[in-house]
Amino acid sequence: MSEITLKLYVVTTLFVLFVFALFLQSMVLLVFDIRYDLKQEVSFVKKYVSTFQVEGKCVPGKDMEIQSCIDDLDVLEKFLYIEYVSKGEFLHGSSKCNFMEELNNIVVESEQGNIQKISFAGVIWNIFPSKMEALIGALPVKNGKGIVIGTLAFEYSLLPVYEKYSRQISFALLYLLVNTILLTVIGYFRMDKYLLRPLDRLLSLSGKFRDDHFDEFSRKLNGGPFWRLSSTLENMFRKIESDNQKLKSTVTKLEEANKELERSKRIITHSEKLASVGRLSAGLAHEIGNPIGIVQGYLSLLGRNDLELKERKEYSLKAQSEIERVHRLIGHLLGYSRLEIGEVQRFDIHDLIEDAIEVVTMERTVSSTIIATFLRAEQSMVTLEKEPLRQVLVNCVLNGIDALQGFSDEKSIIIETFNKVLTGNIRSVIILIKDKGKGIDEDSVQHLFDPFYTTKDIGEGVGLGLYVSHEIMNRLGGTITIANRKDGKGAVVELVVPITRNMNTSKYIK
Repeated sequence: MSEITLKLYVVTTLFVLFVFALFLQSMVLLVFDIRYDLKQEVSFVKKYVSTFQVEGKCVPGKDMEIQSCIDDLDVLEKFLYIEYVSKGEFLHGSSKCNFMEELNNIVVESEQGNIQKISFAGVIWNIFPSKMEALIGALPVKNGKGIVIGTLAFEYSLLPVYEKYSRQISFALLYLLVNTILLTVIGYFRMDKYLLRPLDRLLSLSGKFRDDHFDEFSRKLNGGPFWRLSSTLENMFRKIESDNQKLKSTVTKLEEANKELERSKRIITHSEKLASVGRLSAGLAHEIGNPIGIVQGYLSLLGRNDLELKERKEYSLKAQSEIERVHRLIGHLLGYSRLEIGEVQRFDIHDLIEDAIEVVTMERTVSSTIIATFLRAEQSMVTLEKEPLRQVLVNCVLNGIDALQGFSDEKSIIIETFNKVLTGNIRSVIILIKDKGKGIDEDSVQHLFDPFYTTKDIGEGVGLGLYVSHEIMNRLGGTITIANRKDGKGAVVELVVPITRNMNTSKYIK
């Protein structure tokens, strides 16, 4: 809420409250005044109608007629109707009472009880709704001996009472308006001095708050409740500032620790990759030796003079093919060992599997192992980081080859792929890598992805391969699980690879 809006709200509230309070006060006073005037009118009527009775005044049948008594009244204009009931004489006012039925009832009660009866009659809507319009009454008329000789009935108007207040209503409203405006102005300036301006200064200072404004913050408010509030806020701001500094320091340390942790993870990942490279490079000499021997044979044949041109071309192409094979093997090994920048790209996962198998064939023990593939995934194009997934595939296949050593005569690895829709309509490629080794102990299953946990002999592994593979699959948005095969013949690794994943390009630290 802006400053202008707040002040307008305060002025409007004060004005409405004063109008309501003054109007309520005026109405209460007006009610009491009207009631008082009505009581005075009733007393007046009772006093003057008693003139028609004895006590030596206007005694009918003596020296004066009742008509002369009526004419002598100085308030006669307020009586709308006077009738001498016993003689049927109409004495004053209109020829008919406005409330004849009620008046007849009162006359009967007066004659039966030989008493004076006065009552209110009619309803009028004026300043207040539902007000009595007139007084009606009946009283016995006595002669000089005190004997009742008749009944006098009358109607007395109360409208002059209401008209007096009606004439004053305009002045009362003007008085109400002037007082409301005056009190609103006075109230606003008092609130502005002791509430709005201090509050505005407090808000202004809190908005401009800086470390060097602590003393100025409370000094400008000159005591009072707002000074106490400002002191409380000052202490709160000091604590917030102190906590902010601690929080910034903690966040900085956490960021540094997180960077160091990420660096360590990537170093571990690359170290594990280099360990695989070292293992593969041991068999590279054998893989390169065979093509070189074949090339040497073809070169010696090409040195003969009795060869035809067709044969020379054929030996030359075969030698070139073997050289390309050597080049490809060395390229695979260098590409696998390089600290790549893992960028999201679109590629065929089946091609990646074939490429990983070709890398694995450099391992010296793989020559006696059959690697069979059943690539049945119809949707094999995926969009994610290629190099980390290659590392996972190579590591899982090498683990399968290790599981076969010294256990099974049937040394084979089966790699299968198929598509599956996961929960949340996530399309994925499932890769199964099966071996026919001894399987996994139940006690070891829950620790397979723990860092530095290994079931191999000392010197054959440090237990980081599956840990690194698990971290990579999590980063790629996929999963890796290992279990024993249902037929009890070895273990199976399941890789769930999402076909498409929205992710920022993640890069390894060089």
